[in-house]
Parts: sequence; C-alpha cells; structure tokens
Amino acid sequence: MDEIENEEDRRIVEIVRNLDKEYGLSGSLKNALEIENWCKTNFGDKEIWNRSLPTSVAKDENEKRLGIALARLRQDILKQYEEKELENIENMEHKEIVKLVRNLDKEYGLSGSLKNALEIENWCKTNFEDKEIWNRRLPNTHAKDENETRLGKALIGVRLRILKQYEGKKLDEIENEEDRRTVEIVRRLDEEYGLGKALKNTLEIENWCKTNFDDKEVWKKRLPSKTAKDENEKRLGSALG
Repeated sequence: MDEIENEEDRRIVEIVRNLDKEYGLSGSLKNALEIENWCKTNFGDKEIWNRSLPTSVAKDENEKRLGIALARLRQDILKQYEEKELENIENMEHKEIVKLVRNLDKEYGLSGSLKNALEIENWCKTNFEDKEIWNRRLPNTHAKDENETRLGKALIGVRLRILKQYEGKKLDEIENEEDRRTVEIVRRLDEEYGLGKALKNTLEIENWCKTNFDDKEVWKKRLPSKTAKDENEKRLGSALG
C-alpha cells in the first residue's frame, strides 16, 4: 500500500482488498467454511468418536449437499496437494481450504476403527482406571450391558481389520497414521486392561503377600492357603494352586 502515492487510489485498493476478503471468497472456500460450521454446530460438543463429517448419502438434504461439496473439494483441490506441507502451497485460498479440510478430518472424520479404539479406551478408563491392574478388563462381547457388548464386538472387529495386518510390526513401521494410532491404543489397552487371568491372579497373589508379610522376617512369611478361613486368602490360595 505504501507504494501507491495517490491517496484516493490507495483508499480504493484498500477497500476492494478488504471486500475481497470478506465478501469475495471463492465458492470452494465458502463450501469449506460452511462444512466446518456444520461440523462444529452438530458435533463440536461431542466426544471425538461420536463426530462425523457430512455424507453425500445422507437423508437430510443440507447434509447431503455439504457431503457432495466436500467430495468435490477433495477431488478438485486436496488431491493436488496430497504430498505438500501447508507452507509449500502458494495459492492462498487453496492453502486455507487444505488447512480447513485436514483439520476437519482430524477432528470429525476419523476412521471407524480409530473411533472405536478411542471409545473403548474411554470405556476402560472410566470403569477401571482407578482399580488395581488385576481387577481391570476389556469390554466383553457377552456382557449384560448392551453398550459393553457393542464395544466388545467393536474390539474384535478392530483386531481383525487393523491389528492383524500389523502383527510383528513396530509402531514406527506403520505408515498409515490412523492405523498406527489404532494399533498403539489397542496394544496399550491389552497391557493395561487385558492381561490374562493367570497373570492377573499372579499379580494379585504377589500384592497379597507383600501387603501381609513384606515387613516381616522371612521365616514368618507365607503364601495364601486354599484352606484358609478368610475367603479372600482361600480364593487366592486356590488360584495359586
């Protein structure tokens, strides 16, 4: 602006540039902004696994329209910048569109498998995070609670669809970012909530021994007995046997 000497010309250029920013956006950028607003309005206050992007096969006409617009943005704009970082995109409107859609994909468009993994993780933490590791568990497909049954089945699906194809692979060897996150979550849940019954029993027996006899002389220490009067000791003695 400083290079424009004529004051009126300078004001005209300034006004028109501002109008372009506020009122003259391209149809593609307008669509991206409207899709962002739709996502935030409908799912902004929901957990990430309960969010979604507009779909082109929705019954709601407005969602359907936005789903089609999103598909076009991916085809017409995002596709040409698949391998590019934002700072390397010269076209400013394209850069803004790519930034918007990439952010929406992370916040609202996660894959079904990753959504399931995140919801299962939340279920485990909500129900068992404050319990000892031997009292924790993963959701069961035969539970009386329908939500737990649903998550138990979802966990089996995640194992079959995602974890099975990466058996033996380290996390840094998994190129797909969403698959890598899914595998990382489920592997960690297996360690924190999905230990086998024998290992859980062993850890609980170890805790019982330490709690009751850790500060005693070695000749006064003992293992739990399956003939004990105390029901908990008897249970642990039987488990040890």
